[in-house]
Amino acid sequence: AMHNKQNLTLLYEALTLMTEIFYSLNWYTIPEHFEDNMKVWMPAFRSFLSTKDNLGAIFAEPGNDDMETPREKLRCAIVSCISIYAEKYEEEFQPYFAT
Repeated sequence: AMHNKQNLTLLYEALTLMTEIFYSLNWYTIPEHFEDNMKVWMPAFRSFLSTKDNLGAIFAEPGNDDMETPREKLRCAIVSCISIYAEKYEEEFQPYFAT
């Protein structure tokens, strides 16, 4: 179990860093390539936000309920990215997160 936790932590940290880079490439102005390819990457973002799994148990640490898990850090980074699109391209963004 510890081996899986270490691997998952590394994976989530790498995904978070990539998401933060994505954010830095988009925060000022959204490059046409990213806007034109929302259908490629936006569903992946949505799946990371909406997927139900048991990773909370893997990352849980007894006595430290306030700790931000690697999965939560990734989700926060994704929310930062999609908020840019929601603000600047609401019409194009809407189909990906309509309820």
